Amino acid sequence: MNHIILNEQSMALELRTERTLLILSVIMLALAFPFQVIFNSPMPALFPYAVLAMAFANRIHSLYRRSKNYEWFVKFKLNNVDKVIVAYGVLIGAHAVINLFVGDVDLIKIGNILVNYFFPLAFYIYFRIFFTKDNIRSIVIGVLVGSSLVIIYSIPHAYLKMHNAMLPGSDVGNVNNNDRLNKRDITLYEVMESYQVAAGEYSRMRVDGGSNFLNSTMRSGGTRSAGLLESHSVTAAWIAMGMFGAIAIIRIRQYWVQFTIVLTYMIMLFIFHYYTAIIAAIISITFIGINKKYSKKHTKLIMLILVTATMAYLIIDKYGWADKYLKIAGNIAKIKLNMIFGNSEASYIDLVCGKINNYVNYVTNDPLIIIFGDGFGIYYTYSYPKGSDIGFVETMARLGIPMLFIILIAMVTWMYRYIKRNTIFYRHKELPQTEIPVFTIGILIYVVTNDLHYSIWPAKSILPILMVILSEIGLSRSHSI
Repeated sequence: MNHIILNEQSMALELRTERTLLILSVIMLALAFPFQVIFNSPMPALFPYAVLAMAFANRIHSLYRRSKNYEWFVKFKLNNVDKVIVAYGVLIGAHAVINLFVGDVDLIKIGNILVNYFFPLAFYIYFRIFFTKDNIRSIVIGVLVGSSLVIIYSIPHAYLKMHNAMLPGSDVGNVNNNDRLNKRDITLYEVMESYQVAAGEYSRMRVDGGSNFLNSTMRSGGTRSAGLLESHSVTAAWIAMGMFGAIAIIRIRQYWVQFTIVLTYMIMLFIFHYYTAIIAAIISITFIGINKKYSKKHTKLIMLILVTATMAYLIIDKYGWADKYLKIAGNIAKIKLNMIFGNSEASYIDLVCGKINNYVNYVTNDPLIIIFGDGFGIYYTYSYPKGSDIGFVETMARLGIPMLFIILIAMVTWMYRYIKRNTIFYRHKELPQTEIPVFTIGILIYVVTNDLHYSIWPAKSILPILMVILSEIGLSRSHSI
């Protein structure tokens, strides 16, 4: 009897250890870039995978104690998503080996590509094999904690930067932040700016940028903040993912609690001032609410948020309470709206048409990119130029059109099945309805919508989370585990 009790206690400890390691691995995804900046080294990008390796070792040790063989480990049928992931891995490897063989890139650049695109497969493999309710909850908690850490720095800095910025069009509107720092006593804003300068210098070192690299980014000058992570779009994504994680662990019937959570995160996205993130988050929340039972409540939630935000802005504007921050924010909003609706010299439609035309010209010279992609990176001689304002064209170039459409079809059909049948997993019915769909659908819609502007899915901190989601989609589409 004592032996059985000890075994049960040992198993419980191993499960708690596994969940803790999974939470820590996701937190390390969020903090990898800040650690890279602090240590001025790319090595912290490996920290999440080191923690995940410990979770692997913990689970395998636990199974070894309870089983005499590993037949379960090697005998499972590949589902359709598994096959796409295998093709993804083969493409990465093939591009790397060919370019390394012909001498176009060195081992260091190949290593960068593998860490960015190949290592995230470890998260897919882990959850493909060890998918449980507690494990997925650990990922949600990890995202929520990681998002909170990102918010602690990014939101105050976004407000302080715009508040301290000069009004557009003024004589000193283009003064560099570094010059302004030398004219005042040390403040919280200046301490935060020191990180921005360090982050910009680190990014410049990683991409071999010139002396003007820092001035061309949001790290120096301007009115908007890049936040804690490598870009403003990735920082905003972690804020939004925190929102999906927060509402995922709150039961849907607690309507006003959900409203408070969503409103709080939306206000933070407004403060961070990345309009694509705001639009993508609203669309994501709308899709989360499209199901038979709760669509009316979520529709009311969206409308209430929009009405509240509009009334608050009108009151502030009417009574002249708008400070420098709100005035600058309003000017930026007008510029963005004019671009969207074609009322400026460079409209969004013009940018899309120009980028598609560039893509067509590019693949005309190298048609194989249409099928096999450009190698998922920027280092190969045939890699399509990255970093534009039209992300989905870059995604077509990275993945190749066949793989892109296969992945999109899998995601759309999965969401359709959930919306239509109001269920998610057939073999994992113990999973709460509010947990997986809210978190997964929210992130999927957010990433896809964001791709209309910037591609955020290739980010080192986001791709592993998407791999976890793809493993869930594969499991829900197949009864073979």
